[in-house]
Amino acid sequence: MSAPHQHATGDPEPRDVYRWCIARGLALLLTGEEEPMYAWDVRTPDLGAGGVTDVRERAFQEVDAALRKGEPGAVGVVREVVLGTGTITYRDVRVVGEARLDGDSGSVVWAHE
Repeated sequence: MSAPHQHATGDPEPRDVYRWCIARGLALLLTGEEEPMYAWDVRTPDLGAGGVTDVRERAFQEVDAALRKGEPGAVGVVREVVLGTGTITYRDVRVVGEARLDGDSGSVVWAHE
């Protein structure tokens, strides 16, 4: 089950996020294995964007696209996360990529693990 996509232009319906979290929690209980998810955030002076997906490359693509809409100096990060226990929250596991928008070239510059 793919994560409901969240981005700057609108969040998914809360019930969709809730259903998705319940399904992931049940899968964890049944298998004992937790599949990685990827949270992404971008901060610029005029824009804040972020979301969660279970597709790693999608998180990188979202950061890249959001940075290109921002001003030079904007920064983004992709983190591997897992569901927190007891609530619908995420617990950071590790940072898997950081990016910035280069003011001179207009390129997105990535630093990966």
